[in-house]
Amino acid sequence: MHSADEELTAIDPARHLDDESATRLVRAAWVRAASAGPSRSSRYDWRVFVPAGLAAVAVTTGAAIAAPVWLGINGVHVEPDAQIPVSYTTLSGVEVSCTWAVHIGDAERTPLEERVAEALAATDWDGVGQDIYDQAIANPRVPQPGETWAVDTQEVRDAISFKLAILPVMERRLPAELQGAASHWGSTDTCTGPFR
Repeated sequence: MHSADEELTAIDPARHLDDESATRLVRAAWVRAASAGPSRSSRYDWRVFVPAGLAAVAVTTGAAIAAPVWLGINGVHVEPDAQIPVSYTTLSGVEVSCTWAVHIGDAERTPLEERVAEALAATDWDGVGQDIYDQAIANPRVPQPGETWAVDTQEVRDAISFKLAILPVMERRLPAELQGAASHWGSTDTCTGPFR
């Protein structure tokens, strides 16, 4: 008996695509859709199906598609201080790319928080994604005594472990005098795995 995930993976037409092949496939689909011109007789609107297809390719291959990130403080949109590319290779060899966007401080920042924000924007983030992944794998998050998780799967554990590894690894890349200086890290990310 196979799990639903195994069955879906087995029939996934994009399971053998690497990022380069997925990019070529997406570009070719985009060119075909853009050059075909509108058809009034069609029941389907390509402006809906092409983005949905791109999202499906990204999800099934681990590829990242650049998309704007929305980050807010108390429901008010703020520009991220840094949008950090996060790339890693899973234990099974899948290459994954995503983005972590962060804004330091609340509406009013302290001078020290300004320095942290500037350092985030100026830091070289090469290799940080693999560091985050390795930290997550080495420090898996599992239910603690007395905790009950509504959903407890390996995928959930991996996702939580990854999210918990982001901030400590990122902060270690900052100058020592700025580590721990920001009281509030507002962040969002597009990192949804896979993690194995």
